Amino acid sequence: MGHIVAFNATFRDAGLNYTYLQNAEFNRFDPLNCGGLCGPADLTDAYLVDADLTDADLRQVDLTNANLYSADLTDADLRWADLTDADLRWADLTDANLYRAEMMDANLYAADLTNAFLYLANLTDADLRYADLTNANLNNANLTNAYLNNANLTNADLTNADLYGADLTNADLQYAYLTDANLYNADLTNANLYNADLTDAYLYSADLTDADLRYADFTDASITYADLTDANLNYADLKFADFTSATVTGATWVDSYWHQTEWTDGVKYDSNQA
Repeated sequence: MGHIVAFNATFRDAGLNYTYLQNAEFNRFDPLNCGGLCGPADLTDAYLVDADLTDADLRQVDLTNANLYSADLTDADLRWADLTDADLRWADLTDANLYRAEMMDANLYAADLTNAFLYLANLTDADLRYADLTNANLNNANLTNAYLNNANLTNADLTNADLYGADLTNADLQYAYLTDANLYNADLTNANLYNADLTDAYLYSADLTDADLRYADFTDASITYADLTDANLNYADLKFADFTSATVTGATWVDSYWHQTEWTDGVKYDSNQA
């Protein structure tokens, strides 16, 4: 069933399990017949378990509540697609384009999103536990209250991402870009943020207990009222960072760089006060 063209089609409640749909086109642009967009297909509640959708054109397609368990969406074009409540457990979304995709409450448990483009995607309340987001672009993505326990976010771009209340327990964020990210009340217990860029990040009331923050860049970051119990901040760059009222019991600060760093007492220092 490869090379399907299904513009303006309806597959509501359709069963397409184990189907090969490589290069299928579910959303077609045809300036001669439609004056542009012919219309996205409706795949609401569709069953696409283990379906092969490699390189599929799914722009603006409605996949609300669709079952894409273990589906292959490698290189798929899912820009503006609606994946609300979709089941994407163990799905392969390597190199997929999910620009502005709606993925609220989607289940992406153990999904492979390596190199995926998720700029401005809405992942509010999404389940991304054990997901692989290595090198993923999550710039300006909405991850409010998302579940990212044990997720691999190595080298991921989370610039300006909203991670309010997100659960990042045991997450791997080595070399991640979190510039201007909102981590208000986020849980980063035992997270690995080795060499992560947290410039201008907002970590108010975040839980960083046992977090690995070695070589992390906290320039201008706000870590007020955060819990840094037993965290490792050795060699971290703390210039202009604000630790007012943070809990720092048992945290280590070996060779961390201080310059106008606002300590827990609300006073700024140019030398290590820990």
